[in-house]
Amino acid sequence: MQLLDKLLEVAVPKNAADDHYLLYPTFTWRALEYFGWDYAKYLIRPAVRYVTRPPAAKAMPAIDELIEEHGLLSRVLRYKTDESETEAVTALAETIAHCNTFEEFQATRPSLRWKHLVSAVQAAAISHGRLQEVYDNARGVIHF
Repeated sequence: MQLLDKLLEVAVPKNAADDHYLLYPTFTWRALEYFGWDYAKYLIRPAVRYVTRPPAAKAMPAIDELIEEHGLLSRVLRYKTDESETEAVTALAETIAHCNTFEEFQATRPSLRWKHLVSAVQAAAISHGRLQEVYDNARGVIHF
């Protein structure tokens, strides 16, 4: 019970932003009481990770405007590749090759690599003093 008390000390203040901070550990606790504590090491870990993660990022209106301006959420994506992508992939590879961050890119978690790639392109553009040229190249390659 002390574990749940400690977990709820963190969860309750966050509950105003999202009720799952309170519900997830509470229902996990109830499930363990029903199924048995032999499953605790499997069921408690995700609830603890959820409750202890930082709250959602603050809204970024400038980013939201860019997403809207370029139609990133409404764009229809292809399901199959074709020969027209060869040139775009080659250009993207050349852009990445000019960055000194390839090893860092490979070491980045796969789910976050796109952020790393965008950051690398921005850094390359700024460091080479060709911000617009590199951005336009990346824009054409990544299609954003």
